[in-house]
Amino acid sequence: MSSVAPPTSGVARSSATPRWAPFYWARPCWASSALALLMLFVAACDRLALDSEERPEGNQNQPPEPGVLDQPAPPPPAPPVLPAPSLGDRPQSFADLAERADPAVVFVRTIQARARRIVGEGQGTGFVFDSDGFILTNNHVIDGARDIHVAFPNGRELRAEIVGKDPPTDVAVLRVKERGLPFVPLGDSDATRVGDWVIAIGNPFGLAHTVSAGIVSAKGRTRDDVQLPGDASGYYNFIQTDASINPGNSGGPLIDLTGHVVGMNTAIRQQANSIGFAIPINMIKELLPQLRTKGRVERSAIGVHVSSVRPEDVER
Repeated sequence: MSSVAPPTSGVARSSATPRWAPFYWARPCWASSALALLMLFVAACDRLALDSEERPEGNQNQPPEPGVLDQPAPPPPAPPVLPAPSLGDRPQSFADLAERADPAVVFVRTIQARARRIVGEGQGTGFVFDSDGFILTNNHVIDGARDIHVAFPNGRELRAEIVGKDPPTDVAVLRVKERGLPFVPLGDSDATRVGDWVIAIGNPFGLAHTVSAGIVSAKGRTRDDVQLPGDASGYYNFIQTDASINPGNSGGPLIDLTGHVVGMNTAIRQQANSIGFAIPINMIKELLPQLRTKGRVERSAIGVHVSSVRPEDVER
């Protein structure tokens, strides 16, 4: 028998399919399957995009369908913005208020004398409260003065006389021989509230007609809060303010936003900044009738003597 040699590279192939042919034809089949899968994926993406475009706006917040990734939760709504607190009648400037009141504020100059000898000079502030020439100031401003002169903003200087004074409350009334003077009206200190705006006009350290602004810091300050030299039995009920008050402001007006005097500047706390005290104008108004007519204040008094209880007192 003759044996058949295996085909070599130099011999032509027969038309019969070789044994390794199935592996050769498998390549085109795999490529076709991959192409078909790619086309299906592209078609699915197009469908999802079309569905999202056709979905109505009202359904945007609906939960996603199964298989769709969850979206992050929307942020919580912002809290409502509260309106700024109203500042009421707070003025843009105190200039108009100061301009109306300043003509009635005077610079008080005194000459202190003892046994016909001049021992010093003093200065302070006062304000006209009656157009007939009546002026209010502190008693300690004019106490012991031989001569008193008051200077007005227009440059006029007049001699003043003491009408009445009350050391326990540190109040004094002066008068000049002039009529038709500008004056500041007296207000109601009881209606003044802590936190109200006020201005002080005076002559601190000789700086005439200085205006400062602040608020009413407290009310009802007693002699335990304000240590003043003089009569320890004084009737004190001060208004505390942070409007700048300095030596020379004594006797000047403390004015509210309506242009009315609510207090008379009297004292300061030496060891602190912006702590001043004013006598309430309602207290002063109670004293004015007696000061203008009698020159002093007459008060009722009751005498009380305290002693130990004795045996004979028990039988009574």
